Amino acid sequence: VKGDAKIPVDKIELYMRGKASGDLDSLQAEYNSLKDARISSQKEFAKDPNNAKRMEVLEKQIHNIERSQDMARVLEQAGIVNTASNNSMIMDKLLDSAQGATSANRKTSVVVSGPNGNVRIYATWTILPDGTKRLSTVNTGTFK
Repeated sequence: VKGDAKIPVDKIELYMRGKASGDLDSLQAEYNSLKDARISSQKEFAKDPNNAKRMEVLEKQIHNIERSQDMARVLEQAGIVNTASNNSMIMDKLLDSAQGATSANRKTSVVVSGPNGNVRIYATWTILPDGTKRLSTVNTGTFK
């Protein structure tokens, strides 16, 4: 928390560090099984509307885990290892950037430097009814 901005700590300490919840292999296996069922018998697959809903849920879970692992890899490659001080530094920079977020433009970005390179961290903020800002999504990108 800084000023009117809040960051759920798990977004940094877990999600950005490759620890999104879920077993990627079992989720992919279940998704592939449903996908195969849809391909082999569209009619049977369509009889249960829960099949399509479950595939959507699985797609989102798989996407989140893969994105989480990708962010962790990007941070590690830049030498920004998973330590309390590095995570705190990332949160401080993001909280500072939140001051520029408005209801018209809820996106901000910061650059974090590590011994092996720089990482740009993109943030999207939710503006709550009382005007406070809460980090809703975060993603990373590398640049030279």
